[in-house]
Amino acid sequence: MTCGVATMTIGLILSGCASGSQPMSSSARKTLQNDVGVIDQAAVAHRLQATIAGLARLQSDIASLEAKGALSPSAGAKILNAAAEVQAQVGLVTTTTTTTTTIATTTTPAVPPAAPAGPGGGKAHGHGPGDGGQ
Repeated sequence: MTCGVATMTIGLILSGCASGSQPMSSSARKTLQNDVGVIDQAAVAHRLQATIAGLARLQSDIASLEAKGALSPSAGAKILNAAAEVQAQVGLVTTTTTTTTTIATTTTPAVPPAAPAGPGGGKAHGHGPGDGGQ
């Protein structure tokens, strides 16, 4: 189920709550329909953080409306179950990872050849011991 289908499910549950024994007040319905609209727009636009924030707002509003008696616990539970489907879809998006491999290369500078040590390639020319001199 995609986020859009799940939010549509929440909308249908909200519509279904209109019939029967007043499970929610008209102001509660408007509040929750607004919340679902925000979630749906964010999900369709692939705005992950806005979708998550909208779901949190929906959950908060349901708790508040239940506490005020404007929403029955059974209606709140149905909406929360549908919202859990959206949350699961969001969870799939947030847990998808991309692995990037970085290959590091290093360059070692070439060592220059050693320079000869003075005239004659570094050989002694008769000025020290062992040179056959004095």
